[in-house]
Amino acid sequence: MSQETETTASGIDRRSVLKKAAAAGAIVWTAPTLLEHSAHATSLGGSPKCRPKLTVACATYDCQQGGKVFPGIKISCSSICPCDSTKTFSLCAKVSGLPSDILAYAPPTTCAPSSPPDVIVSTGTFKCTPCNGTIFFGRTRGGNGAIPELGNSGTNNTLNFQLCLFAGFCPGKSGGPQASVCQSYTVSFEWANGSNTFISCNITANNNACGCENLASPPCTCP
Repeated sequence: MSQETETTASGIDRRSVLKKAAAAGAIVWTAPTLLEHSAHATSLGGSPKCRPKLTVACATYDCQQGGKVFPGIKISCSSICPCDSTKTFSLCAKVSGLPSDILAYAPPTTCAPSSPPDVIVSTGTFKCTPCNGTIFFGRTRGGNGAIPELGNSGTNNTLNFQLCLFAGFCPGKSGGPQASVCQSYTVSFEWANGSNTFISCNITANNNACGCENLASPPCTCP
């Protein structure tokens, strides 16, 4: 079974190494970026108190198969609408700007050959992803069916891309407009040559168009 952990977690040798390196100042991680910050939102709808609240943070994804770990983005939230606890909202994700041989995988995808059907959020369309799940980044599946780690290209490796998230719709306050959020981020990873030791991860909210602005319905279909 796969395991999603933030960068402070420990439990396997590789993560222990990362923890020691972070303590020594060799790894730099940004603080979580709050989606609810209106100054950076691409599109906000409804009462602020009724909008879904999401936190986006750098994370590692440990698929517990041969010690493999992948860089990832964890989206923390409650799927319950803030102003009506009987309602839930859809969380939709889209990643763009990746190299052609690297994909963004969302839950319930695992790196194992026996994974459930892959949910790939880097195909140009929004896909449903669960709250408190981790989107991880790996190569296309190999000959044995498993997802390989990112590997290296002879130098320290960097990966830059855009992440778009839509959360909605939730009932508005006192019967007002439905509440939703559409947000774009610029994300940058760097990992060390010859290993999956991650050196840095940065997430910055921006105002780039995502294609989920001012919609009447969610851009993905969630169960």
